[in-house]
Amino acid sequence: YQIPENWPYQDARRLFKEPIVSPVEEQEEPKWTAPDEE
Repeated sequence: YQIPENWPYQDARRLFKEPIVSPVEEQEEPKWTAPDEE
C-alpha cells in the first residue's frame, strides 16, 4: 500500500500530538443498552 503524495501527514501527526477533545462538562455519559441482535 502506498500513501498518496498529497496526503496531509502533518495534519494527521498533529491530531495525535494535540487531539481535539471536548471539555468534561460537554461530554455525555455513555448509555449502555442490550445489543440489537436483529
